[in-house]
Amino acid sequence: REVIAPAAVNTSAEMLELAAGIALWSCPPHIKIPGVVGLAALRGIRAKLREREEETGGNNNTVGDGSSARDEVVVRWDDVRMTLQPTKKEKKKLGADAKPKRILDGVSGAAKPGRLLAIMGPSGSGKTSLLNALAAQVPRSKRLTLRGTLRHDDVSVGKDTRRNRKRLNDASQPQ
Repeated sequence: REVIAPAAVNTSAEMLELAAGIALWSCPPHIKIPGVVGLAALRGIRAKLREREEETGGNNNTVGDGSSARDEVVVRWDDVRMTLQPTKKEKKKLGADAKPKRILDGVSGAAKPGRLLAIMGPSGSGKTSLLNALAAQVPRSKRLTLRGTLRHDDVSVGKDTRRNRKRLNDASQPQ
């Protein structure tokens, strides 16, 4: 059986697209299909933007590999903690021994442009929980608490991301 390697990845946007595609592959169909469609749409939009830049003579805001400087976003997370409180049934059954379950305990890291990031660990170690927390996909629940800091290019992303969206967009724009 022959393995075909993907074409060379030139920009951080292409690297992010590749990583997202790999992550979507393991998702259930109700997540995978819209995600893949979204990636395809994003690829088409980026191709149109490249064509437009070529027609207008290019962009002065490029870095050495041809990618735009504002594509270069560093995502950092510090001291991410997620705990799940026991249910009433568990409290009744275990009594004083019913303690919160630590799903994530002080996780820190960074995803840098042009670098491949692998999150590895055994089953049940919290890999998916970390990715869900970083993607703001953790459902609201009285039993679940999430703490920590998430920053995009040193701009803190708070609880109300709508309020911070303008700051994030302003921070990613060229000066």
